[in-house]
This record gives sequence, C-alpha cells and structure tokens, in this order.
Amino acid sequence: MEAGIPPEWKRQWEQIVEQLHDPLKLRATVLGLLFVAGYLSIYRPLSGEIAILNRQLKEARTRLETIEKIELLQARRAGLRKKVPPQPTINYWSEHLIGGVRDSGVQLRSLETKPQKIKAGDLQVVYIDLEVEAQSSELYRLVRWVENNEWMMRIVRFRFKKEPDAIKAKLTVAILATQDKAHGA
Repeated sequence: MEAGIPPEWKRQWEQIVEQLHDPLKLRATVLGLLFVAGYLSIYRPLSGEIAILNRQLKEARTRLETIEKIELLQARRAGLRKKVPPQPTINYWSEHLIGGVRDSGVQLRSLETKPQKIKAGDLQVVYIDLEVEAQSSELYRLVRWVENNEWMMRIVRFRFKKEPDAIKAKLTVAILATQDKAHGA
C-alpha cells in the first residue's frame, strides 16, 4: 500500500509528468516556477523596504523643493538688501529727498517726517510728506526720480492743485529702511 495517495491524484501526476516531456511545456513550467519563487523570495520581502524608500524619497524631494524655495527667497532678499541703505536715520532721508528736489528744479515748500513706522522684520517703512511747487516738467522729473531711485522709495500719496503760474503738489513718500535704534530712524 502506498502512503495513502488516492489513485486519482496519482493518475493526474503521471499526466503532468508526461506533459512535461515536451521541451516547450517544460520550459514554460520552469520559468513560471522561477517567477513564483523569485516573487516569494525576493520581491515580497523587499516590497516593504521599497515602500519605505519611496516614502523617504518623496520626503527628500519635498525637503529639496523647500530648500530651493528658501535659497531663492534668500537671493531675492539679498537683492533687496542692496536697495536698503546702511544709514537709516531720518536726517539721511531728509537730505536725500532735498537733494532730489533740488536736482529736479522743484521748489520745496515743506518737508515733514511722520513718526509712524511700520516694521517688517529688521526693516521699517518711514513716511515723509513733501509739499512742493513746480512746473509740470519739473514735477515729472521729481516723481520719476523718486520712483526710479536706487533705494526702495515709492510715492504712496500724490495730490496736486493747478495754479495759474505753477502746480502745487503734496506727496507722501514711503521709504524702506533698516531699523537703527541708536539713531532713532
């Protein structure tokens, strides 16, 4: 008596062995068995590690994108820093604006600094009010000088009144400056 193998199974086994005598079927069967063995012994144990490595790769790419954004922002900040002078005192800004007014040929009526300062990190915005009188071409030169100045200056308010002989204008200039507690900027 043979180890209790049913005759049906024995017959099926013999048919399988007989089919494997064909070289093409034998090769296909061996390749299939190798594929299954490879999947079970190589891919399946490593699939968890592959998933972990894919997650780490995604996190590393995210960090790299963040680093690139930070470097870009730092480069932009360095470019803006070149437009912020190291002398942030009110006297410096007043003299700078008076020089621009003189160069444009505009007659200065008054110059008033506003104590209101808006802080942005280690930078602040200083506001200076100008009241001037000029012809339109001179006033244009002054506005162009302020807006195209080497420093971060912008006209934030501009009002004017046409008189018979000249234009009277009131300008508020916003200036980006570094904070200097020692000089009271």
